[in-house]
Amino acid sequence: MTHEQYIEYETARLAKQAGFDWKCTQCYYNGEFDNDYYDSYNFNGSCLYQISAPTQSVLQRWLREEKGYHIYISHTYTAIDCQVKSVWEILYEKMSFLKPNSILILEDDLGRSLAFDTYEAALEAGLKECLSLIINGQ
Repeated sequence: MTHEQYIEYETARLAKQAGFDWKCTQCYYNGEFDNDYYDSYNFNGSCLYQISAPTQSVLQRWLREEKGYHIYISHTYTAIDCQVKSVWEILYEKMSFLKPNSILILEDDLGRSLAFDTYEAALEAGLKECLSLIINGQ
């Protein structure tokens, strides 16, 4: 059986702000993940206490199909504290017919690409970054 990774509460809040309106079977209620299973429903409607909680892959698909953002998670090896470590990096691009596409690598303040221990952690950070860009009008 596969395990779906649901987005974190902060990511769900950003998705709601960015206009995510696809139906989900899970939600956050007053900031806590609601373990009840619902029929497909858009929790981001008028209810102030519930926020839709899609899986990471559903939100990634929404960003791609509705907003034109493609998120890529790349596996690589890097030297951290003098040890070679397996890490995941985030690349994303905004697809547009008006300007050439550019692939951006999520970096820290020193220009180093951010590294994550798991694919899911890297994807969550990439989702948050793209949602923030949408909210800020980019």
